[in-house]
Amino acid sequence: MAGKKMHPGCLIALIVGGLLGLLVLVHLAIALYFLKSKFEIRNPELSDDSSAKASISRAPVAALADPLQVNARSADGAFVREGSDQLFGYYRPMAPIVSGVYRIEDIVLGSQDEFVSVKSADDVIGWAPVRVVVSSAERGRLNVMPASYSVIDDKVIFTGRQDQVGEVTFAGTVRLDKIQPYVEEGKASTEVVMTGDLTINGASHNGVQFTYHPGN
Repeated sequence: MAGKKMHPGCLIALIVGGLLGLLVLVHLAIALYFLKSKFEIRNPELSDDSSAKASISRAPVAALADPLQVNARSADGAFVREGSDQLFGYYRPMAPIVSGVYRIEDIVLGSQDEFVSVKSADDVIGWAPVRVVVSSAERGRLNVMPASYSVIDDKVIFTGRQDQVGEVTFAGTVRLDKIQPYVEEGKASTEVVMTGDLTINGASHNGVQFTYHPGN
């Protein structure tokens, strides 16, 4: 039995339909490609780009707070400590500072925890995280306690009074780049780590240079 011939119109329709189907597939492939590209850009975790991975790994570190950061301020604002650098230790004049019968021995800076413990003037009676130690042949060592102090980052400001010594003031700057290794290692320095102006009972001593000693 002879086969039926396909009508020319049907053949054309099949060819056109096939071409249209092929075009649809091509458009779908292009659309999927662009969607995938956008997804990878918006999700750098899925990208092989090293800079994107680095930015992701650094983000949590930048968000961490400095565990040593302190913001300690008494209610009346007389006693202030702000900063993250450990400055604990004894700062000693490189050259003798003598006023009358008294000699400046040390300017003492306490630890972060000690600064935090000061809430009012009642907390600096007999002890304080900032004090000036003087000495004399007759009276030995005496602590000049603060009426106020401000230790903000590298700036140290102190005013105090001792009945036998009189009023003592100090305003100085700590060399943070110099002091940190000595504090961390608990070693004394021979180089200058702090410079400032000091008065004792009205006598001024400007540009005093200090070395560092960790104490006992």
